[in-house]
Order: sequence, then structure tokens, then C-alpha cells
Amino acid sequence: MLSDEHKAYQERIVHVSVADGHRADSEVRTPVGPRSWVQTDTLVQGAGGIRIGWEIQLSSAGREGPRSVKAQAGRG
Repeated sequence: MLSDEHKAYQERIVHVSVADGHRADSEVRTPVGPRSWVQTDTLVQGAGGIRIGWEIQLSSAGREGPRSVKAQAGRG
């Protein structure tokens, strides 16, 4: 079950995308083979038919952030 916060992020992505003239929807199933598919939290179709899938990931982190975030930031 999706949290209200998760749904709010999905709705915001759809709202902003549609306001900018793109097609967008949430919980979209996309075929990836003859008998398989993936479900994307939010899918936006932009210029030239380019599709961008958004996966909403919510987690709590301390003031310093989780180690994985600090490690990623250190690579930049």
C-alpha cells in the first residue's frame, strides 16, 4: 500500500508534467517483452515520445544523511 506522502509525490510529478504540456500518469504498466512488464510509479512522455519513469523512494535519514548518500556525494 502506498503512503499518502508517496501518492502526493506521484500527483505532483503528474501535475507539473501535464502543466508543461506532457502526458503523464501514475502506476503505469509497460511491456518489456512478450510476457513481462514493469510497473512505474509515474511515467511522463515528453517531446519526441521520450518516456521517463519515476520511482518514488522515501526513507528517513539523520542530519548527516545515510552513508550511501554521503558516499555518492563524495564522488561528485
